[in-house]
Amino acid sequence: MINFNEISLAYNINIKILILIYLFSFIPVYGGAFLILYSILKKVDLKNLLKLRFSGINLKDKKAFFGLIVFIVGWFLPYLYILFFGKNLSIIVYLLVIFIGFFSLFLILKKNFFQKIAGDSFKYKVEKFDIIDDKNLQNELWEIYSISFIETNKKAPCQQSIRSQSDFTEEMLLGTVKKYLLRNENNKVIGLGLIAEKLSNCTWISGSYFQKEYPQYYNSGKLYYFMGIAIEKDFRNMGLAIKILEYVIDDLLKNKAAMGFDHSYNANKFIPYFTKIVKHKNQLKRKYLDKQVYYLVTSKDN
Repeated sequence: MINFNEISLAYNINIKILILIYLFSFIPVYGGAFLILYSILKKVDLKNLLKLRFSGINLKDKKAFFGLIVFIVGWFLPYLYILFFGKNLSIIVYLLVIFIGFFSLFLILKKNFFQKIAGDSFKYKVEKFDIIDDKNLQNELWEIYSISFIETNKKAPCQQSIRSQSDFTEEMLLGTVKKYLLRNENNKVIGLGLIAEKLSNCTWISGSYFQKEYPQYYNSGKLYYFMGIAIEKDFRNMGLAIKILEYVIDDLLKNKAAMGFDHSYNANKFIPYFTKIVKHKNQLKRKYLDKQVYYLVTSKDN
């Protein structure tokens, strides 16, 4: 139990003001905690949660992040009052408050800061093609594409990329597969995005499902499918894949279309969160459709 009289005497502060600030701090503390829990658990099935199945928990929800900041500020309000208006505080308290202040500021700024360094200061351009029939460019793109998926395909039982160069070349010549090429300031191709404008180009996808469930998009030819993005090795981890996606989404929104995508949880569990970090994040919504599960049965002796 907090002894306000002892605190008042020890730090030479007004006890009534301290109590008012302490009571007021309940609002951001409990409000922030509620926002954190609500944001990360809002899509979790209660029955699964009781069975300790945590699929669906979203630890990257921006509302949860905001709730954390609110919680930290609320929890420190009484201490901030003592810090600025009291006396006799230990130097450790000052250092702790400064550290938490800078840490909170870092959390707030880090995403935009690093994205700015990666995307805005890096000179690039994205070009869209219907058909690429230049043999040299096809070979250059295949090299970038195939190398990009070497490690990814080791992590998933389902092939995550186009299997052969002949199949890749065939996609380059199909007008219904849109190619988004990323070039640097020297006009060198450093990335590629592939989007199918017909589900028949994605042999692993059931057109019947989408025709039944989303006829408003399927029947009007406005149902696209994301086939993948590849970035040259030396230019990865710079946010450039997101830049390609933003060009794709520009077309998506302009045509009032929908885009499906699938991925391996083993290979990259964070792929779906691109909808949370692109510049169009407030214009997009993502709906979970299904999950594929793979098993392997062997003899107990193996």
